Amino acid sequence: MSRHFALHPSRLLFLCIVFPHLLVMVVFAWLPFPAILYLALLCVLLVSCVYYVLRDASLRLGGACVALRLEEKHIVLVDRENRETTGKLLGSSVVTPYLTVLNIALDGTRRTRNVVILPDSMDATSFRQLRVLLKWWVSAV
Repeated sequence: MSRHFALHPSRLLFLCIVFPHLLVMVVFAWLPFPAILYLALLCVLLVSCVYYVLRDASLRLGGACVALRLEEKHIVLVDRENRETTGKLLGSSVVTPYLTVLNIALDGTRRTRNVVILPDSMDATSFRQLRVLLKWWVSAV
């Protein structure tokens, strides 16, 4: 069973990022904010949306996770610039048939990294293999 998984851009994740951002923008438009505050909030939401779409959904930013590798006691994330980051899979990770969220404590830092994987992020066989392997890892953590 493969332990190296390549990730591809995800249209589902794109929708999951853009739709809530747009919804919040519409809700803010109905609230009685001063125009300058509304514009500031709109700019923050727009930057957030663009950043997460470029990093997580389309995998175009340098820090985007484009592959992951499961090793004995840790997980290795490979970013777009071929840098490898190792970490430990946290028990708060979620593995379901339609959504996988990996919460990873990065080695040598206090930071964590979250990787969201949807079925269109990889081929069906790889997605199933990853979920099976991760089910055992998450239950063992």
